[in-house]
Amino acid sequence: MLFIFITCSIMVGRYVVFFGDSQYQYYPLLVYLKDALLGQANLTYSFQLGLSFPMLSTICYYLMSPFNILLVLFKNVELYMLLSIILRIGLCGLTAYLYLNYQKRSKYSLVFSTSYALSFYIIY
Repeated sequence: MLFIFITCSIMVGRYVVFFGDSQYQYYPLLVYLKDALLGQANLTYSFQLGLSFPMLSTICYYLMSPFNILLVLFKNVELYMLLSIILRIGLCGLTAYLYLNYQKRSKYSLVFSTSYALSFYIIY
């Protein structure tokens, strides 16, 4: 996936990581989470996101991934989104491979796990 992102200039070219709802929902929520983790925003209530409702349900639904803790290490949220997508796709393939090997050792486990990780359902 990283090779595809680089060759298709998705990182910094005319194509970006934003697709579907990520531009209007996920990106602002990640910016909010980064500000909250750095102490610049209130984690329980926001006047800018979620229609000024308590943020607990929104945080639980969108932001409770353990990978989001890595967000504080990045200045650029877009770069974090790109790397987290690549990391999550890789972990989907790895866990599918481990599960297939656990069920039945086969020489096709790597092929099926890679097919699963790069399926349109996962990519979208």
